[in-house]
Amino acid sequence: MFYRNSTSRYTVTGRVGPMAHTEFIRDEYWFGGPALDVYAVEDFDDSIDAEPEVVNNLLDYKESFWPQGFWRVSDDRPLDSVVKRLDI
Repeated sequence: MFYRNSTSRYTVTGRVGPMAHTEFIRDEYWFGGPALDVYAVEDFDDSIDAEPEVVNNLLDYKESFWPQGFWRVSDDRPLDSVVKRLDI
């Protein structure tokens, strides 16, 4: 799931696909920025609209949890409950 700061909601789902470690993308598109790893997103779906409090509750995070950066939900969290509730 992708969290949008501008709307403070989860607005997209997808699965991390192939990854490339490349200086070309960094230099051509990010003007030499620090990122070298590029990930493809598969099964991209921008039809969800989920409140962060609902997702935090389902994943047993603190109500005030705010995701930052690229991270994955750890294996000990009840991810199936999010998948079922949001129908993703």
